[in-house]
Amino acid sequence: MVAFGPLSALLERQAAGAPHYKHESNTANLMAINGTFCGVALVTVVLRMYVRIFMLKSVGTDDYVMVAAMVLSLAVLACFSGEAAAGGLGHHPALVDPADWSLFLHWRYFHSLIIMFGISLVKISVACFLRRLVPNKNYHRFLLGSIVFLIAFTLSCAGTLIFNCGTNVSANWDLELRVNGKAKCFSNTTYTNIGIFNSSIQIATDVLFALLPVPIVWKLQANLRTKITLVGILGLGLFACAASIVKTVLQANALFNADWTFHDSFFMWNNIEFNIGILAASLPSLRPLFVKLLGASQRFTSSNGRNGQSYGKYDADGLAYRKTKSNVRNTGNPGREYYEFGSRQSTELGELRRGASVRAFGEDPSKMAGVTSTVTAGDDDSDKIMLDQDFHAVGIDKDWTKPAGSGITKTTTVQIARY
Repeated sequence: MVAFGPLSALLERQAAGAPHYKHESNTANLMAINGTFCGVALVTVVLRMYVRIFMLKSVGTDDYVMVAAMVLSLAVLACFSGEAAAGGLGHHPALVDPADWSLFLHWRYFHSLIIMFGISLVKISVACFLRRLVPNKNYHRFLLGSIVFLIAFTLSCAGTLIFNCGTNVSANWDLELRVNGKAKCFSNTTYTNIGIFNSSIQIATDVLFALLPVPIVWKLQANLRTKITLVGILGLGLFACAASIVKTVLQANALFNADWTFHDSFFMWNNIEFNIGILAASLPSLRPLFVKLLGASQRFTSSNGRNGQSYGKYDADGLAYRKTKSNVRNTGNPGREYYEFGSRQSTELGELRRGASVRAFGEDPSKMAGVTSTVTAGDDDSDKIMLDQDFHAVGIDKDWTKPAGSGITKTTTVQIARY
């Protein structure tokens, strides 16, 4: 949205000079807030790409879209800087020279377009991420339809902004064209109503993409802690929804406030919504990095010489360990094959204890650092070991002969090491 303020009130205040406003400036505060949110979002996206490229070695469409959104966030910060240099941002409009005011509005015109596309790209990135998690075709169709809708809606909003003054686009920042009657633009009331309608649609899509991951993540074959963590992180999108609601409330009066640039509340909340969206959409991808750092920290502070395992063998989502096999582990049994089980192939540690022998998992604390137990499993693939993040498991598949009749069909030795 490009907010001009009531033209007559602005001109009257410029003529009066408003001397008591002369030394007031809020520019530094506004730039500090915008710079902080943009900086946090940038760090998050950089770490996300590090995890994808160097740890998971798998970069998806959602990552490319998020990088594009981050570039637009940096462009928005550049627009804020240009607006500050023009003398409009954080100052009272009555004290801004008309030529500087026109330059300020020119920056704000492109600012409005850029942030509009950026917010839509964040939602498209979330939709692409969710499409990789769900096998259900109906979910895929719904998410694809959401992406198509977002693209069409964003283009329609951009058209409203670009052609606000018909084909005379420069009238968006050159107020002389309006005063001289060379351009006819939407009235403040019409423009405000259009903006509120568009913002209402944005709020609905914000809520949709904040809540949609919850049922999808909850159906993943992951432990309860992982599910709660992911839902909580993705739930940060609700803060973006709150920012969008606040922005819409402010939007109702933005065009009728002759002093709107001093606090610039509407665009501030618009930028907060944008960067929190980037943060919420990128944090789930950092889980492998957090787990790796946690494991390194625990091994460094351990005084028991505990055995270090790989914390980086995640699947392409970055949400669970891959099941891998190794014959080179230094265990004294080079002929055996060792499998590392992860969050998609396990049960909680409490479930593991209930399926193990009492002697192995007794109350003796000396036996918790490293124990060996047998877990029986049938043909329903129920030998999936779910470990809490403080534990790691290595299963040893031994050669065996199927006993006659019913009974145990498979024996797995599980070694548990606490980190």
